[in-house]
Amino acid sequence: MALLEITGLVKKFGGLTAVDHVDLIAEKQKITGLIGPNGAGKTTLFNMVGCTLPVTEGKIVFDGRLDLTKMAPHKLVYEGITRTFQIEKLFKKMSVLENIMAAYYPHTRTNLASAILGLPIVKREELEVRAKAIELVEEFGLGSILNVLAGNLSTGQQRLVEIMRAVAGKPKLLMLDEPAAGLNTIETENLLIHLRKLNENGLSLLIIEHNMKFMMRLADYIYVLNFGKLIAKGNPSEVCNDAEVVKAYLGKEYRHA
Repeated sequence: MALLEITGLVKKFGGLTAVDHVDLIAEKQKITGLIGPNGAGKTTLFNMVGCTLPVTEGKIVFDGRLDLTKMAPHKLVYEGITRTFQIEKLFKKMSVLENIMAAYYPHTRTNLASAILGLPIVKREELEVRAKAIELVEEFGLGSILNVLAGNLSTGQQRLVEIMRAVAGKPKLLMLDEPAAGLNTIETENLLIHLRKLNENGLSLLIIEHNMKFMMRLADYIYVLNFGKLIAKGNPSEVCNDAEVVKAYLGKEYRHA
């Protein structure tokens, strides 16, 4: 069943059509990939789904009921969508733990009034959020940087923290824009393992990625964009053997086992 259904999506910037009548479905509990050359329109499409860029034409429906073309971006987390960006957007002067804790708070009952009044629920939920954040960081094998300021981390570590923060938002759909960028071989393999585990536990993922070996090992279904148009879709093997995809993006030397 479709969790996210995109129909006839168009984005124009003046006379430039960045996304040209694209149809895409991200199924529940599946990992959906979006690939293509630089400038193909992948991140533009992500930004429309993430409600940070207005849609020129088309529909984006989430969970069979929610029209994302009319949503404010800050409300998406409450509906079950979180995402990462190509450039990390962490709270650089906060620790890793504090960054992850921040993502849990929208799902607590604590509000401004209860915090000002110092109600017992505030302290109780803060302890619960802290425990959940520590558990998540340790699950990703990064317990050693728990109290390090996010701004002092390597690029690869910052990317992993941003992914953890998106997971902490308790999404139904996790959208990742270039999650493996800046990661070394060990970090990439660790990320692959954890994303698979999240998916096995019921989380749906929509991923943009240039690391083709990573994507081919991870995705259940892949869409390919070129110059804003959808040129192919299918499972990894089908996409890699598509002549137009090879010509536009992969190159003749790429082979998928």
